Amino acid sequence: MKIVKIVLGLLLFGAAWAGTLLIHIGEGNDKSQDFMLENDVPKDYILVYMSPSSIDPTKDIVKFKLDFYPFGKYLDEKSGYLTSNLTLLVPDNDPKKQEIVIKAGQKTKSIEVDIDIDGELNAYPHDHYAAQIYATLTDVAGFNVPVVYRYKDKLSGLDSVPTIDDENQKHGYLVLNTTINRTLEVRMYSWFINIMIAMLALAVVGVTYLVVAQGRKVEFSQMTWIGATLFVFVSMRNSQPSVPTFGTLLDVAIFFWAEVLTALSLVVIAATWMKRKPA
Repeated sequence: MKIVKIVLGLLLFGAAWAGTLLIHIGEGNDKSQDFMLENDVPKDYILVYMSPSSIDPTKDIVKFKLDFYPFGKYLDEKSGYLTSNLTLLVPDNDPKKQEIVIKAGQKTKSIEVDIDIDGELNAYPHDHYAAQIYATLTDVAGFNVPVVYRYKDKLSGLDSVPTIDDENQKHGYLVLNTTINRTLEVRMYSWFINIMIAMLALAVVGVTYLVVAQGRKVEFSQMTWIGATLFVFVSMRNSQPSVPTFGTLLDVAIFFWAEVLTALSLVVIAATWMKRKPA
């Protein structure tokens, strides 16, 4: 019977391990997508690789990296560069960076764009954000150049999903609405850390109850352990991936009260130790 329980325990652990591994592999798959106004890829166009590379929720900014590859009449077959100058219009936060000239006859450098995001950071790890990104190109005559967006998510610990903005598409402009949220594995890890904090805090309260109400022996090591737990909770809380400063939903629901209960338990046990006479 004991062996059966051990085998069942190992099987459950193996299933949980395999499940988390499959989740990680699934989220790591290539999720690149192509977006364009036309139903078919035109003969002459510019391919724009569009990748969110970093996000700073405290500043409400997501950074996109743009790379450009010409095709058709825009491509010089011998050099592999643009055949004519193009003007790029992007929604950068800095007005001076919203209009950029991409010069012909030379290698096109990557362009980084800072985009405003809208979201609720304090909902971590269930926070999510929304942003709009576009890259309008015009030739020297001022005509729009056909563009194909190739979107590839490069955010670590975050998952972004792009969709075409229908309203702008009606007016002949290609704009992507991007939603960004934490990956499932990040949310799972965050909840694991907070559940452990809650369980340890309850263990501290339980020990305190046994000492104060049930007359268990007060040992100085108990105070050392509980005092150390106060600082361990802070380290555990800050170990969560990209966790913001204090003020998230889980901080208010779990971390804050775990610290309060542990601190009160330490004071109560210390007072009990001072009040009781040596045995």
